[in-house]
Formats: sequence, C-alpha cells, structure tokens
Amino acid sequence: MALQNNAELLIFIAITFCAVSVSAKEFVVGDAKGWTIGPCYKTWAKDKEFSIGDVLTFNYKKEFHDVLRVNKESFDSCNPTSPISTNNSGEDLINLMEPGEYYFICGKPNHCQDGMKLSIHVA
Repeated sequence: MALQNNAELLIFIAITFCAVSVSAKEFVVGDAKGWTIGPCYKTWAKDKEFSIGDVLTFNYKKEFHDVLRVNKESFDSCNPTSPISTNNSGEDLINLMEPGEYYFICGKPNHCQDGMKLSIHVA
C-alpha cells in the first residue's frame, strides 16, 4: 500500500511539474528593439500578464547598458547604488520565481532617467 501511495505521489509531482513548465512564457523585453534608450517599457508591459515561472530576456549591447533589479524607491528615483541583483551579459535571462512587483533599471548614467526602466507585476 505504501509503495502504491509513493508511486501515485511521484506521478502527481511529475504531471504538476510538466504543467508548470509548459505554461511558462518567455518575454523579450522591448521585443525587437531590446533593452535600450528609446522604447517606452511601461507601454511594452501594459498588456502583458506575467506569471511565476515566466522568463524575461533582456537583449542589449553590454558595452553601453546593464540590467539592475532594484526596489521601488530606487526605481522611482533612478538610484543604481544598491541593486538587488546586477546583470551585464548583454543577454540576461531573469526567472520570475515569486509573485509581486519587480523593478528593473539601467545603471549607466542618465539611462534610467531617459526611460530605461521597467516595472512589472507577477501574479
């Protein structure tokens, strides 16, 4: 009986894992324009629904930009001094693993003020 229960549990876990993996989406921030000065990222994110397991891909020229995850205060003030995380590969994948608000800015001088900032809500 215990073996049967363990087998049922493993099957349930496998099915649940597959369902979560299949439903995850990848969002390329800024679409073809990528992460750069110019696009309005508020408009880009407006009609999108972000969920746990989704991935944000930031594409940019690493010589000119980076991606900092920051708190709301740093986002609002464009303050790059205390990021939660720093990415600078030019092709950064950010896994959305928890529900809540996520805030991203470019930490290069004046880039955030020039519009390189993104806030999203993960359901």
